[in-house]
Amino acid sequence: MKLPIGQLIKINLDERDPPLLAIVTKSLEDAYELTWSAGGRMISDISSHDQLRYEFSHGYYKLVLD
Repeated sequence: MKLPIGQLIKINLDERDPPLLAIVTKSLEDAYELTWSAGGRMISDISSHDQLRYEFSHGYYKLVLD
């Protein structure tokens, strides 16, 4: 999986809550750093390629296309 820096990702953690919009902020050797805003703070998380594949294939994450 190859994601460009700046790629927007819609994250659906719970159907009752509105989705989050995350941005790919860093590409690491075998992971990506995703950053989003929640409660007035910026949150960053490192997600491995395997974890991202799982999230995308199960519909929790979706690419936001132009």
